[in-house]
Amino acid sequence: MAVVMGLDCGGSSTRVRVCDAEGQIVFEGRSGPANLASTPDSDLQNHLAEATIGAPRVDVACGCFAGLLTHRDAARAKQLLSPFTGEAHLVAFPDYVASLWADPLCDLLVIAGTGSVVVSRQGSGYAKSGAGGPLLGDEGSGFDIVRRALSRTLLSAGPVELSPAFRQSLGDAFGSEEPNEVVAAIYRAPSPARRVASLLPALVLDAAQGFCYATEALAEAQSSLALRTASHLVQHLTGRPAVRLALAGGVWDADPALMGTFADRVRAFAEQQGYTGSLICQGLEAAPIQGAVALAFAHVHEH
Repeated sequence: MAVVMGLDCGGSSTRVRVCDAEGQIVFEGRSGPANLASTPDSDLQNHLAEATIGAPRVDVACGCFAGLLTHRDAARAKQLLSPFTGEAHLVAFPDYVASLWADPLCDLLVIAGTGSVVVSRQGSGYAKSGAGGPLLGDEGSGFDIVRRALSRTLLSAGPVELSPAFRQSLGDAFGSEEPNEVVAAIYRAPSPARRVASLLPALVLDAAQGFCYATEALAEAQSSLALRTASHLVQHLTGRPAVRLALAGGVWDADPALMGTFADRVRAFAEQQGYTGSLICQGLEAAPIQGAVALAFAHVHEH
């Protein structure tokens, strides 16, 4: 009977879980980041080694990596995993696939953190929309929401009302509230998207207090992501009487009330495109590591 390993390899940490054939956890490990696109190879290998110290022999290992975009990336991920997984059969996926597989009832998942992605189950595979990064989109992400707000404030021809808390957040994140200094600090930052997205909690508070720059930026970004989600639903999930939509990421954590308004926008856009089924929306509660393990079990037959 197969023993499997799932790895959730993200930009902030690496989690490892080994389960026996009955699904019982027999090992867990944790270490630092293992993002294929941003973590240096030496650090990535060290973190994989640390997270797997003491792990038993496994038959299948599934690594779900942040920064995995291409077939070449998947091959590199498996090469990086091989020293720590023995003779196991290896598979590799983007990290968002682990989140999708974490909840077996989830049909459609929208992750909105620093970036954003829409992904759905397609039999034993998946279909993705978005995830182009800050240069190509990431509509509705924390970065996108704050970028729209900063465009309304820093680049405005006239003064824009901001709360003292948001001004303080600007100073904390960029060392200044002066527009040119903030712009310069953004472009000098080693991770501009993450730095910009760090202002999301302050912006959400301003939106709750009715500051126009914040409410307008939030509504625009949410509508863009809702339209992408509805288009994905109509293209890939039409014909199902009901679709279960799960939401995950820092945007929804910043204000859970956004889930309801977002779901309403998705329904409205989908109906405009001819969708007649129902949409059931909830927050994703299962951890991505559960999805990595589930994917490993799904590939046992290949071993």
